[in-house]
Amino acid sequence: MRFTLFTALAVAAVVSTSATRAEIINFNATLNGASETPANPSAGKGTASVALDTDAKHITWTVTYSGLSGPATTAQYPKGEIRGQLSQAKK
Repeated sequence: MRFTLFTALAVAAVVSTSATRAEIINFNATLNGASETPANPSAGKGTASVALDTDAKHITWTVTYSGLSGPATTAQYPKGEIRGQLSQAKK
């Protein structure tokens, strides 16, 4: 699930460095086991909404989830994630 959201965050970071005018860019992601790298049969699912303010260089996000096998204890975002490959993740 985290790779779909974090792919959107990685794209947002690239866009923020190349934007020539201020705007709010919105990203949405569906989170599920099939979207993981590698894909898995997890019952966990959710959604993510990300907003990037290119002028303020500010990112906000809202994530909802359900179906986890235990409590959520951590989150990660990728450092240079490439779709279909594992990335080095920062916690």
